Amino acid sequence: MRFLLVSSLFALPLLAQSDLLDRAAALPPELYADVVLRLAEADKLKVKEPEQLLESIFLLAHQVKFGARPRTNEDLVLHSDSLSGVIDAAGRFKLDRLSIQVRVAVALTSAKLFREIDPAPPTQTCDDPFSYQPDFYYESLPRFPSLASEAFRRITTSSQIAPALRAIARLPHPDELVILLAGALPEIHDSWRAFSPAPFSTTNEIYIYRNILPGWRTWFTNHMNGRRCSSTRENASHKQAIEIFNKLSTTPIDAKELKPSSTDKTPTIPNFWVAPKGKLIMAHYKELRFGGGKEILPEAERRKPDWDTRLRAFLNELSEWKHDDDETPRSIFHQRAIIHQALFAIIPSGPLLRKVTTEYVTFLALSPMRTEHPTEWLTYVDRLLRESNVAPEEIRRAGDHTLNVLLDVEQLAPRKR
Repeated sequence: MRFLLVSSLFALPLLAQSDLLDRAAALPPELYADVVLRLAEADKLKVKEPEQLLESIFLLAHQVKFGARPRTNEDLVLHSDSLSGVIDAAGRFKLDRLSIQVRVAVALTSAKLFREIDPAPPTQTCDDPFSYQPDFYYESLPRFPSLASEAFRRITTSSQIAPALRAIARLPHPDELVILLAGALPEIHDSWRAFSPAPFSTTNEIYIYRNILPGWRTWFTNHMNGRRCSSTRENASHKQAIEIFNKLSTTPIDAKELKPSSTDKTPTIPNFWVAPKGKLIMAHYKELRFGGGKEILPEAERRKPDWDTRLRAFLNELSEWKHDDDETPRSIFHQRAIIHQALFAIIPSGPLLRKVTTEYVTFLALSPMRTEHPTEWLTYVDRLLRESNVAPEEIRRAGDHTLNVLLDVEQLAPRKR
């Protein structure tokens, strides 16, 4: 009966969505918020009291893992096949506290709720492998222009400066906002991890820039000659900001003003496929894909019995990779998921591909990552639902509650690419 109801989403929108939302309520907060907001943003939230439901999501946002969107810092090398790369990619779902609350306020066109949002990201230190980005709040601020002055008076962290400046041109009374921003800049003394040399990337909008130059100079030099996080590469954006500032200002910045008082160690962010087992798994996958050459093996080669035998041995090796003294369970999950997805590109259609598909769906369904790190887990589920050739019935066959809910939502309100 439940399957028949779910499969009738388009025919019975009110009844079906009520059932869908009831089932979604059992999901982790990030995933439940994702379901409700996607339906609302697609104008598919067919329930009797949508405002009350969305307001409950606004409050639920305090339970999610991240306070604002996590994004890898410029001074850290970002490798997509790494934990920091996955966290950065998962930020696109906008399922952090700040983004969820902004999405609710925008969906309801509620200035009251938007006023309740605290745009300041959490405090950070050099131990954090990423920065918190409040960009989405300021991108949405023009929808509530009457709140602009109040929002600019709440600028207390370096990460707010660049998105606030970008928003000025789209807001009323820009001169007043520039004055508020200029006054806030010298008072901001936060961690290097939150610091960014914004706003100077071009010499456009010189009038706005000139009005904040004195405050920007104080803010910039205070951070540059204060405590820094150690960097794995030179940050070119710092140099670019100084060059543009010196073209605009009558008090150019001298290199002597930029010597740090001390340097705090930046955490090492290990890439995947570096530990012995992970490196071996990747090497075996490449052998299957390229056969020792540089081009993917022709399909005719990948249909031969010998290749099939080697693939089955590799699948056993992959499924047995659950514990590793050199890797955390979290890291193993990500690497196994990446390899599973890569296998879809090389296994010819047929019974073995269906077997691998079933194993991958089961792997995702049973992983504790769903509750421990929901947005990271969602990156693979989202790709499975939207980009793979896996048929919906293959996913439903696993009988997993969460996967079925997300599949229903994807069919009803496809995620925007």
